[in-house]
Amino acid sequence: FVTIDCRGSLQGGSGFFQQLFGCSKDAAPGGRGIRSSFERSNHGMVFLVGIHRLPEYILEQLLTAIDRQTYCRMGETASRPLDATLVLTLPPQNNEELIVRLNKHIPCIQTVPSLDSRGADEKLELLVGILGQESFALGRPLRLDKDVLAYLLTAHYPAGISEMRSVVRLL
Repeated sequence: FVTIDCRGSLQGGSGFFQQLFGCSKDAAPGGRGIRSSFERSNHGMVFLVGIHRLPEYILEQLLTAIDRQTYCRMGETASRPLDATLVLTLPPQNNEELIVRLNKHIPCIQTVPSLDSRGADEKLELLVGILGQESFALGRPLRLDKDVLAYLLTAHYPAGISEMRSVVRLL
């Protein structure tokens, strides 16, 4: 599993491109080849966070690699198989044009619903997990009044699970 934050692509240069697609020995600084993120994942997953930040030329190379199921390292002409699973994320308020473009190349886009739109059963399951983690961190059992539990289940968490975890820690 390899995670890549696409904010690194904003710094310019070829460093991010080399990190994503790799680089041959001849083209690499210092004469050492750089393995691509696909190779480093060892047939696993490559998680690209915030692909809306990618420069156009890198996004185009990535979409071409997805379509062809092959890619080339920087400085090479031989194609290599793209045998990793790619997971790409976008913020929910992204432009529709990019989403339509990605839909042409990627078969499935999954949107995770907000915590407030989920049912009480799912919130309860998350709360039990968070309370268990806090109990373990404190080294002692936790006890909740039913009113506190009802409050935690009905409270709104605009920031998601991290906000729920913060509220539990505060309590």
